[in-house]
Amino acid sequence: MSAEADGSGPPRAGARRLLMVHNLLEEKGGAETFFLKEVDVLRRAGYEVFVFGFGDEDGGDESGPMLRKGEPRSIWLRKVFKFTFHPGVYRALRRYVRRVQPDLIHLHMDTKYPLSVLAALRGHPVIQMFHGGTILCPTGWLVHADDLEPCEGGAGWKCVHHGCVPARQLPFHVGLQWAWQRAARRVVTHFMPPSRYLSEYLRRFGFPLVTRVPYFSPMSVREELPSPAHSETLVYTGVLTHQKGVEFLIRAMPIVLERHPSAELVVVGDGPLAEWLAELAGSLGVADRVHFRGRLPNRELTRIYGAARACVIPSMWLENSPLVAYEAMLAGRPIVGSDRGGIPDLIEAGECGFVVPPKDPAAIAESALRLLEDPELAARLGANGRRHAIQSFSEQVFLDRFGRVIEETLAAVAGGPARTRAA
Repeated sequence: MSAEADGSGPPRAGARRLLMVHNLLEEKGGAETFFLKEVDVLRRAGYEVFVFGFGDEDGGDESGPMLRKGEPRSIWLRKVFKFTFHPGVYRALRRYVRRVQPDLIHLHMDTKYPLSVLAALRGHPVIQMFHGGTILCPTGWLVHADDLEPCEGGAGWKCVHHGCVPARQLPFHVGLQWAWQRAARRVVTHFMPPSRYLSEYLRRFGFPLVTRVPYFSPMSVREELPSPAHSETLVYTGVLTHQKGVEFLIRAMPIVLERHPSAELVVVGDGPLAEWLAELAGSLGVADRVHFRGRLPNRELTRIYGAARACVIPSMWLENSPLVAYEAMLAGRPIVGSDRGGIPDLIEAGECGFVVPPKDPAAIAESALRLLEDPELAARLGANGRRHAIQSFSEQVFLDRFGRVIEETLAAVAGGPARTRAA
């Protein structure tokens, strides 16, 4: 494999010294997993990368390639500083920026102390990869809490009406949203959402320079996994929260098992609903066919995908661009995914599965049964997805797109024309 192919070739045109900023510097969710993998990919591509983030305690130092700022131990102080200004965060990041002297700052999630972080980055070219809609919505989910229907975004009385925000907290959220968006428009030169739907939201809220840059898969599946002709295993991978819709996948299992008694569901991940979901499977009489595996390393995920017929993504919130879809496509497995956020983008572009209405166990079951009953169809859709992932979501494709964003960003800072793009 050449240096170009594995992402270790020369740095792209434009900035060579990057400062990357993110909330967390450890794997916790998809955004953190992607961030850490991107740091590695950019370094192998020849960029000089420095990293700033947060943790329970200080770590690294201002003369090194990584600096972690310790957060207040009090959860209430953390909330206060999120809505106001944290002088310690501002000073630490501002000093690090001056020490690093980056050609460009690559901001990821800044939801912990957004006003402090943005203030510290003033005066430098900044691009931001968007992993969610928190800057556009107090909860970040962009769906109503009561009926789980999509929301147009923005903080207002609708947040109280739909049970997303208590009335007493609404003024704080309105103030934070206004200040956050105003600061982002002034500080961030170029926005990089990975999905079309989030690109549209950003344009609607008046962010001027937007370029869609899809993720690459942080899971390494170098060889195609043969489609198992006799598998009746469905797999879900992700955190176990209400917004992920795992409840409706489990409710679909009795329907699936009526026609395929030997079918099974493997649930990979952990979260606050783990115990409740296990109890739900028991109450539905499918506990022996739903297996909760907890969090697994990537090497185990490869084995799980290799034994599965299909992957199910039943999310109810407006998923940005879920990494599990990239992983499933690269593994050659078809996807059954909700018609929410960036999920349809990935499934339809790759012709690699079925898009179903959210919150609909019957629809999930019907699409899953089509794949269980037709191994050739499952193999064909899985092959389509893998081909699309290799062509569109490789590390090299990401580096090429990232390099073009850098060029446009530096041109915009130098007075070049700013434009909005969907892709």
